[in-house]
Amino acid sequence: MKRRFITILIPVISLLTSCVRNNLRSDIIDFIASFSIDLAVENYPAASYSREDISIENNVTSKVLTTMTINRKNEDNLVYDFSKITLEGDEQKSNLHRYIEKSEEKYFFISEDGKLEKTKEQVNALLNDFFYTSSTEGIYTGGMFMGDAFREILPDIQDLVTIDSENKLLVYSYVNLMNDENKEVRIEQTVTLDQYGMLVKEDMKKTSDLGVFETHIEVKKL
Repeated sequence: MKRRFITILIPVISLLTSCVRNNLRSDIIDFIASFSIDLAVENYPAASYSREDISIENNVTSKVLTTMTINRKNEDNLVYDFSKITLEGDEQKSNLHRYIEKSEEKYFFISEDGKLEKTKEQVNALLNDFFYTSSTEGIYTGGMFMGDAFREILPDIQDLVTIDSENKLLVYSYVNLMNDENKEVRIEQTVTLDQYGMLVKEDMKKTSDLGVFETHIEVKKL
């Protein structure tokens, strides 16, 4: 069965952007002034990430369940735990589990490839993957820190953005109709960021004659 799990955030947002850059609203400018990878890392010493990708095609439901937990509140006991489970109907197709284990003051990375000793610096670098997986000229992308990515696109999507000042949240929400393989596709997406530029929650749903495809993400401080 061909899976069509939808991609997250930027590819979908790009469908709505234009070549004309607009002046950014003052309330958005004030809010994103605190977007910072350094503040994000500082304010999320321990956090969890959960993601559920759902695909319904030909009356068959497939799911990919992904979780990640990090904790460096205690610099002498760093925690990293990642799992990814793939289901087709009620059948589990795969179960990936990678985590850090500490034994006799040494850190070990446990994965499907076995047990590998890691330095404290290497473990901290692994924990940073929670926030970003790549950085170019001070722009951080690929993780739960989305402040830099949003700065680039906000001028084009600001009409779809609201600022929740009371809860210190930026909320981007839209519904878009498009064509894919000559089929009408409805895409609904809501993305919520906090004052540091960290993703708090995302919900996306893509509906067409081909099926229903959803992504649900939640990030929490621990």
